[in-house]
Amino acid sequence: MHRIRQQPDDARQLFDEIPERNVVTWNALISSYTHNNRFREAIDVFREMLAFGAKPDEVTMVGVLSACSHLGALNQGQSIHDYIVRNRLRMNVYVGTALIDMYAKCGDIDEAKQVFDMGVKKKKKKKNYTWNVLISGYAMNGKGEAALQDFDRMVVEEFKPDDVTFMGVLCACKTVEEGRRRFSSMINQFGLQPKIVHYGCMIDLFGRGGFLDEAMEMIHSMKLNPEAIIWRTLVRACRFHGREELGEFALRKLLELEPTNGENYVLISNVHTQRKKWTEVGEVRELMDSG
Repeated sequence: MHRIRQQPDDARQLFDEIPERNVVTWNALISSYTHNNRFREAIDVFREMLAFGAKPDEVTMVGVLSACSHLGALNQGQSIHDYIVRNRLRMNVYVGTALIDMYAKCGDIDEAKQVFDMGVKKKKKKKNYTWNVLISGYAMNGKGEAALQDFDRMVVEEFKPDDVTFMGVLCACKTVEEGRRRFSSMINQFGLQPKIVHYGCMIDLFGRGGFLDEAMEMIHSMKLNPEAIIWRTLVRACRFHGREELGEFALRKLLELEPTNGENYVLISNVHTQRKKWTEVGEVRELMDSG
């Protein structure tokens, strides 16, 4: 079974050689494709499974819904939801969370919320990751206020937020003041240590708000070494707000970390073009061509 999860092509060959298939073997094949980012093939196997007359179970649903989420395949996801309802499959926390994630990533956040409220209504049918999926879903769909409201509701219902929760929370913040408050509560109220992704959310928020000096203060105060994404975010903010000197500093830090990343040279070229530094633009393009 381990080999099936790691090698989808070998898994398919082994699967085709099995004389008697059951739901476990079908699930293993679907899981093999989803874990290897071959999502269309996972959905194709699910369709093949139905045509074969095999009965999917909750594990099948989680696997194929995950594939739909990654593809943004809303219609396929809806048909799977309908199948679950028609065949009265158990709406356990894993299936419910997979449905919420699918609807959120496919852009139907209202349906995601409905599944959350109806399918996993009871506290015993919710887990931290169920809340996390909903909160992140609201944030990615531009509904920051709803994300923060549900975060507060999560805390009231005595679920303990984790670092994944706060990724969604910080992405949902629209103002620097709100971001500061939520970031502080992450550390002081919930005892969580921020990771690079949390700092990245805050640097992005500071950058969009024009608080670039405060962004630099946060970078200097980090207990982690700033990764390239931090400096890249700061460069873009400096470019937008016309902070040339700080932007040059961030560019140098970015190139120290990723001297061979072509994306960085495109960014540098765009910065020089914006400032009409044509000689520097030519030099950057020569470097890109030689690389």
